[in-house]
Amino acid sequence: MSCGFYRQEKGEPLVYHYDYDEMKIILEVEGDYWISDETGKKVAVSPGDVLFFSKGTTITFETTGYGYAYFVGLRPNGTA
Repeated sequence: MSCGFYRQEKGEPLVYHYDYDEMKIILEVEGDYWISDETGKKVAVSPGDVLFFSKGTTITFETTGYGYAYFVGLRPNGTA
């Protein structure tokens, strides 16, 4: 299991494929912050939002400012 803080700055969107289940709690947002999945569904996130990403999901994170979150996930054996 791993946990920590995640911060994303404006710029290129981050495309991330989850090979484990993970939960994020959005702590801070400056500007606009969106996530979208591989189906194209896109949602705006705000402080206090709790997100769950299931194993096998590909998520795109993008922001016009920054986003800051706490995450916890159960990673496969042998990965950090």
